[in-house]
Amino acid sequence: MSAVGVANVATFASAWSLEQYAGTPGFFPHEEALVRRYFPPPPARVLDLGCGAGRTSIPLRAMGYDVIAFDPSAALIGAAQRRAPELPWLRMDAAALAFGDETFDAALFSYNGLDCIFPLAARERALAEVRRVLKPDAPFVFSANSLVGRFFSGGFFYLRGHWHTLRFLMDQVGNAHLGDHYFRFRDGSGMMLLHFGSPEITRAQLTRAGFTDIEVRSPTGQTDPRQLYWHVPHAQYVARRPHVSAP
Repeated sequence: MSAVGVANVATFASAWSLEQYAGTPGFFPHEEALVRRYFPPPPARVLDLGCGAGRTSIPLRAMGYDVIAFDPSAALIGAAQRRAPELPWLRMDAAALAFGDETFDAALFSYNGLDCIFPLAARERALAEVRRVLKPDAPFVFSANSLVGRFFSGGFFYLRGHWHTLRFLMDQVGNAHLGDHYFRFRDGSGMMLLHFGSPEITRAQLTRAGFTDIEVRSPTGQTDPRQLYWHVPHAQYVARRPHVSAP
């Protein structure tokens, strides 16, 4: 893992992050809807990437799935173990999955966790690794930041949003990674370097990794490409490993 990737993971050990991630229970409604729509029925084997403190892993297990969950943050995995000691929590890097080929029936990477992976080569390795460990036709559900959608999610005349956008842009002064769509992002845990692409960019990354049947939607189910580009800050993706493996 790169030094920036290590620094990104370290932010999740802060008191703010532990309260934020360990205190949030269960699926968001749109996540549960995607799981119910696209995942095979239980007891299918599911990989929960970037599981944090178990927000999605615990309800997946409650639904009857055979869940394997991991996160690179020792602090968050510790919180997950305290919440559900019966689950096999693992520490792992998504760009180097310690599983055999075609091991899982579905995969989930929630809450824009993919965007924490740096640099771009590691992000694309992670996508290729997810495809590798999925069985043919298995779904991969995840969310990712969208830069323009973040700017205009409140509409073109949302003044408070424009102030946050201005501060966000000021944070990019001297950022040498903008060409790869990595932006400095601050929250209560500190400053991270996160990927902010667009539906087109993320779709292209999935295609290069060998995924097919790619769908993009908003948390409310919006699929209009113009709306997704301009007004959706966190797009939801569903892609599949094809029946015939990419070369």
